[in-house]
Amino acid sequence: MRKKIVLVEDDPDILFAVKLILQNSGYEVTAMTSAMSIMHGHSTVPDLYILDKRMPDMDGLDVCRYLRSVRSSRKTPVIIISASPDAGVQAIGAGANDFLEKPFHLKTLVSMVQKYVPNGTA
Repeated sequence: MRKKIVLVEDDPDILFAVKLILQNSGYEVTAMTSAMSIMHGHSTVPDLYILDKRMPDMDGLDVCRYLRSVRSSRKTPVIIISASPDAGVQAIGAGANDFLEKPFHLKTLVSMVQKYVPNGTA
């Protein structure tokens, strides 16, 4: 069974590239341009969340804090991505497991993902 990742990124180019590389690495990826369905409990808990920090409708840090407050997702790893280099401290403070600054190499992202959900398949 493939490991599941929820990817939330409002930039369609980044969303497409990251989704494609993660799928090619063996993961099942649910890609979203908004985290509203997560905040309203309309999505199943994956093996990993990748959240953009700055989105038009909400902040990825707030989503991360929400995920940490809900029992079903409390221990699910979260990676925050952002173009702001100082967002790393904020991400960890919000409960994220890791932070990746944009622009990033896709291989770096895949290595980070594999740290939390190894091998892409169970």
